[in-house]
Amino acid sequence: MSYASLGDQRAASQTINVLDTAPSTAQVLGMLDAGRCHRSFVETAPAEQAVLLDLKTAAYALGADAITDVKIEKQSALTKNCWYMLDGKAKALRLPAGQE
Repeated sequence: MSYASLGDQRAASQTINVLDTAPSTAQVLGMLDAGRCHRSFVETAPAEQAVLLDLKTAAYALGADAITDVKIEKQSALTKNCWYMLDGKAKALRLPAGQE
């Protein structure tokens, strides 16, 4: 579960673009990491869209305009008390004015 407010999540979802490749003029703000745990068969399994929203929310908090190099993988997470985890990684970017 994300701890960001619904307003922040909505703003991030509408503001942060997902790019296939970073423009050469983009400033890299850093790497992002987000994960969702599947703990029990009675819970709904985590969705990639939720991890993507978490990545966008983290980028929004950094003041980014976009994310790129998005990778979401299913991983074993028994040591974290989960059956598995969807782990997402991305690069946060700030784009020059007019390229957002």
